Amino acid sequence: MTQEQETLVETMFNQTTDAILLVDPLTQRFVHCNAAAHLGLGYCYDEFMQLSIADIQAEHSPAEITDNTAAILNNAITSLETRHRCKDGAIRDVAITFRTVRYKGRLLISAVWRDITEQKAQEHQQLARTARLQLHAQLIHDISRAEAGINGEMERFSRELTERIATVLDLARVAVWQFNPDTDGLECFDCYDLIQQLHLSDVTVDATMYQPLIAHLSTSRYLDINHVLNHSQLVEVLTPHLARQGMTALLACSIVSGGQLRGLMTFEETRAPREWCADEVVFGCQIADQLSMVLLNQERLGLLQALRQNEMCLNRAQTVSQTGHWRINLANHQLTCSNEIYRIFGLPCGTPLTLETFVACFHPIDRPMVIDAWNRALSGEPYQIAHRILVNGSTRWVEERAEFEFTPDGQPTVGLGIVQDITERVNTTQKLEAYRLHLETLVASRTAELEEAKAAAETANHAKSEFLSQMSHELRTPMNAILGFAQLLEYDDRLDSVQRESVNEILRGGKKLLKLINEILDLSSLESDNIELYFELFALDSMIEECFVVVAPLAQARDIVLWHNITPNLVVWADQRRVKQIIVNLLSNAILYNRIQGRAGLEAFALPDDNAMIRVQVSDTGQGIEPGQISELFMPFVRLKANDPRIEGIGIGLAACRRLAKAMSGQIGVSSVLNEGSQFWIDLPTTPITLPNSNTRSMQGIL
Repeated sequence: MTQEQETLVETMFNQTTDAILLVDPLTQRFVHCNAAAHLGLGYCYDEFMQLSIADIQAEHSPAEITDNTAAILNNAITSLETRHRCKDGAIRDVAITFRTVRYKGRLLISAVWRDITEQKAQEHQQLARTARLQLHAQLIHDISRAEAGINGEMERFSRELTERIATVLDLARVAVWQFNPDTDGLECFDCYDLIQQLHLSDVTVDATMYQPLIAHLSTSRYLDINHVLNHSQLVEVLTPHLARQGMTALLACSIVSGGQLRGLMTFEETRAPREWCADEVVFGCQIADQLSMVLLNQERLGLLQALRQNEMCLNRAQTVSQTGHWRINLANHQLTCSNEIYRIFGLPCGTPLTLETFVACFHPIDRPMVIDAWNRALSGEPYQIAHRILVNGSTRWVEERAEFEFTPDGQPTVGLGIVQDITERVNTTQKLEAYRLHLETLVASRTAELEEAKAAAETANHAKSEFLSQMSHELRTPMNAILGFAQLLEYDDRLDSVQRESVNEILRGGKKLLKLINEILDLSSLESDNIELYFELFALDSMIEECFVVVAPLAQARDIVLWHNITPNLVVWADQRRVKQIIVNLLSNAILYNRIQGRAGLEAFALPDDNAMIRVQVSDTGQGIEPGQISELFMPFVRLKANDPRIEGIGIGLAACRRLAKAMSGQIGVSSVLNEGSQFWIDLPTTPITLPNSNTRSMQGIL
């Protein structure tokens, strides 16, 4: 076992990049180490082997080293962070892991350490930055709530601000400056000198600095003198100023208000050179922003006071120009009114007026209501009322509004109100109400007529569907007879070639006519909800292959290239025969309405946003469809190219397809681009669903 441990120790020494040291716990001297241990502290191996723990330990006393050694032997300490002293006196932070080992028959302590000096330095920097940011945040919090700033008192705020920042941040000088465009110079609001502990406000700056500073701050939010040495003009005007003021470092942040540069906030150092870190620059700009807010508050409060005065006069002037106004002193009942009041009430101008004069003009029916509203207004409730008055035997409508002033104990003292003649408005409203009632009567009558017309149209549509269905049944019986006898003639060997061609023509024409009759029957059945559907789960790919077999001769005859791209294992819940009917119809149209040597194809895939639906999409490279004609595509008996003799049919295929898709809880649609082609698609469910149509049957398909 001892040999194995020694082999393990040697392996560790040879393979690890960490510093490893074996220490005799009795003498605390070094027994063995790897290169990382002695080279990391600046020693050669032989020098290092002459040392003990106390020679490299920069943090613990000999007594502490002895206690730690005992704790390591007892497994009470397995790791710790400490500091090592290098040969040249430099101090390194290390993290050490301890364990006991037997090496060459002796019980030793193995110490494995790694250098964490840089890590510790970064931690210290982060802690210092956190403390600095917390201090900045607290300063900004306090400054933003300063009463002088809220009240827009710029000089008082500047005085409080400069002293507070200089004292807390230990800056030699902090100052607030204002640009004066009239003199092209800087004027000092306040400058606090921390060393002298004095506020200075009579400091001036040479006008030659004005334009260079403006030019620089128009492109930069701040000026750090350490970073503008390449700005020759600015350095030229700043250097004499810095020398006169004894400054070794300067940070100036612009004060912007109303989109204009209004001044500077400067942070100055005179005791030693200083580099401004990024956090200090941000803080300086934030303090400058606080000064910008004070300027805005100063201007806002001044404008607000003027605005309030102008607003009061303007509101009263507007009120007088539109309506009559009155004012009453409730202490002596003195009432003054505008001339418009006299006109509204039909009273001679200048006649002495009292409240009783107005009460006498109120309509007898409305008088109690107005008096009650007045009394409640004297108790503090809002006064706004519309009522009638009698003027020379005629009735007028007026609207009154008033406000009252009250003593601290709630007694009304003064009232100010307006009276507006709203007779015309009331008459118009009454006429509009009568007209509205008349319109409602007309609408009700028209709605009843439309309901009757709708019922008649539905009856006519039903009769049409019944007629088409009956006619198709009546036509199909003799047509079957015609086809039957024609087929018998087809097998008669006595027919010559001309007769046989005639029989074939009868069969072709009969089959086309029978197909048309069947389509009309299908459409009639769909319109009357009288078609039977047989639902089942079936694989889509094999059924689509059958559809392509059906339309292949038609494509070959018209020189159309067919293609398809079908996602494997697609399953739909529908009537397989009807789905095949729809797809064959769409493929046939894609061939018929295509260009010479065009392409027609089909894609089948699951919809990405709805896992319960499958989309079958048929595309062609034809001429496309006019946007205004798309709405007509699915209408019965409508053909967009009815004059084209190459295209057969009467325009009921797509109408039947739409009704079949809807009956199978699916939907059909189209998109088209002129001169590029069209895409028709049908969406069908993949899982069984409950169908409301009673004429449906379902069976579980076995796939």
